[in-house]
Amino acid sequence: MLNLLLKKINEGKIISDEMFSKMDIDELLDLRDDSEFDFEWMRVFNQIEESSYSETDKQIVDNIRKESYLKAYEASNSSEIASCVSDDFDLIARAYVLSVNDCWLNSVMLIYASNIFPCGKIKLIKTNIDEAFQKIIE
Repeated sequence: MLNLLLKKINEGKIISDEMFSKMDIDELLDLRDDSEFDFEWMRVFNQIEESSYSETDKQIVDNIRKESYLKAYEASNSSEIASCVSDDFDLIARAYVLSVNDCWLNSVMLIYASNIFPCGKIKLIKTNIDEAFQKIIE
């Protein structure tokens, strides 16, 4: 499944120009710095940070991180936005590998699946990680 995510990123089907075309980059970054968003992102990050997974999965996760950065930079012309997207996809891929089922992160995945850059207050959507991951790779 991670290979499918990587393929969709490479094809520009998850991270696209439309995601950033009508948005002010500085405003998006300000919304990412929102205390609630930052708190939730760090909470999920800390939950999975110490977990281990296979070398094969690590390589795929690293490729997902790299390719999502490149696609986001190409789409936004912003290294800061690209870093956020790359960090998000690193978190998404690791959570999927580790089967971390978190409502906030699952909602972030659904936002990406809708071709929207997640920032600010995230509306929680009840779904599980498998359903959210499936939506993002459709």
